[in-house]
Amino acid sequence: MKPQRYGPFPYRTARDLKEFRWPNDARLALWVIPNIEFFPLNEPIPGGTIVPDVNGWTKRDYGNRIGIFRLMDVMAKFGVRGTVALNSDICDAHPQIISEATRNKWELMGHCESNSRALTKVGADEEAAVIANVAAVIERASGQRPRGWLGRRPR
Repeated sequence: MKPQRYGPFPYRTARDLKEFRWPNDARLALWVIPNIEFFPLNEPIPGGTIVPDVNGWTKRDYGNRIGIFRLMDVMAKFGVRGTVALNSDICDAHPQIISEATRNKWELMGHCESNSRALTKVGADEEAAVIANVAAVIERASGQRPRGWLGRRPR
């Protein structure tokens, strides 16, 4: 995006917008996007230097062993589907999570290979290969090719 004096979108007020209605005249839309991330114990957790960082790792491991399944159960109970920001390493490390997300008809979008290896740290010449690999791994594990990506622009 080329920097501009006033952002990437033209200025419009809420009064300028056309009337919009959600399906069935719902008054609220909810989009649940859990990050399902993999943090290897033998790599530093972002912002840390200790390996292994047992304290930091156990908090994240809880999410992959217990937390995500509790979240899935509650969402299924109320008919809410999720869109997952997914590290592709989860597909090999915890395939049970992928199976359950697929069974619940959650949409999967890419979110790098592991949160211990940020895409912003990858050279520009490697970025496309990493993204292609993430998409291929997720598709192989789930049967659905991710159509989206959660990430940020390099600083």
